[in-house]
Amino acid sequence: MHALWKTPALTLLIFITMLVTESSCPDKNQTMQNSSSPMPEVNTTVFVQMGTKALLCCPSSPLTKVVLVTWIITPRGQPPCIISYKAETRETHESNCSDRSITWASTPDLPPDLQISAVALQHEGRYSCDIALPDGNFRNIYDLQVLVPPEAIHFPGENRTAVCEAIAGKPAAQITWTPDGDCVTKTESHSNGTVTVRSTCNWEQSNVSVVFCVVSHLTTGNQSLSIELGRGGTSSPPSLLTIIYVKMALLGIILLIVGFSFFQKRNYTSNASGSTWSASSERESMSCRKMADKLDMGQISSFDKAKLKKTE
Repeated sequence: MHALWKTPALTLLIFITMLVTESSCPDKNQTMQNSSSPMPEVNTTVFVQMGTKALLCCPSSPLTKVVLVTWIITPRGQPPCIISYKAETRETHESNCSDRSITWASTPDLPPDLQISAVALQHEGRYSCDIALPDGNFRNIYDLQVLVPPEAIHFPGENRTAVCEAIAGKPAAQITWTPDGDCVTKTESHSNGTVTVRSTCNWEQSNVSVVFCVVSHLTTGNQSLSIELGRGGTSSPPSLLTIIYVKMALLGIILLIVGFSFFQKRNYTSNASGSTWSASSERESMSCRKMADKLDMGQISSFDKAKLKKTE
């Protein structure tokens, strides 16, 4: 048996770029050449939308002649995962494979296609299928690119301007305007490979009241969004500084109300305490006067009794 990686010296390299729809195979119509001819090595760039199912196929070949099938999966920035099937013993083997969303599409003794159940950004990378036959090898290589639909938003700005954004798309979306205006477009790249595009346009002509923002992307086609221009003034969302001022004003009003209630309650308590003290003082004063009167009456009675004795 030929070594798995051995290929004829006159290997033909074929490069293909295509957009794969869900559950489709990029090169299903390809067939093996006659074993006496050089075996081609096909390099295919495949674009798959995030969240969909992808099907990557080995070349069509007589399954009865297949000796060994090997998938080598190399996501970007990660070590390779190897999945193999040996036809003679019908044994499968995996090495360094942890992503359970990547599996055989059916069983390896049938067409040994590879399936990704839900494509994510971490699945980008190189996928190669090697088929070993008694008289030669065939290799099919895929460069998998993940497409991410952008989130399109739009809103009117200040002084007859409009803003249109395509958030976190891959590749970057394109934004155009109808009618043409005085536009400034900025892009922001994110760590996961997606790009946000923001376009701001101004129309000085007073006869333009409605404008259209067109967001173009491989996954969504052309999205046309209409924006009605204001006559002037501020129609954009409130700024962060404005929101902070409003919150501080509300907080000041709340503190003022709480403080006023506290001092009112304190004054009421003080008045109540003063009234109680006055009543108590008055009662004590009356009691003292009564005691004084009793003492005076007692002294007068004693004086009268002494005088009467002398007279006798």
